[in-house]
Amino acid sequence: YSFTVFEAIKWAEQEFEKQMKYLFVFKSRTSAFSFITALRKAGIAAEIVSTPASKGGGCGLSVKVSDLSKAKKVFGLGNFPSLTGIYVQKQ
Repeated sequence: YSFTVFEAIKWAEQEFEKQMKYLFVFKSRTSAFSFITALRKAGIAAEIVSTPASKGGGCGLSVKVSDLSKAKKVFGLGNFPSLTGIYVQKQ
């Protein structure tokens, strides 16, 4: 295979993004569980995790995803009013 520099950079960026994890942090357990249910119905891998102490109080639960763009689309279609933020989870 032969790649241009731009193709190699794009590939590297895509591979890096696949390894990223994102936390949707909620104030309400109901919103966290509603959001993960909506994600799973849309075929998006997600899991409920404990919210890191550094991300603040709330209900103590977050939803972890690796595909941020798809998760944001699902979020925009639903009613999840208690979101406090979206954070990158360091590996």
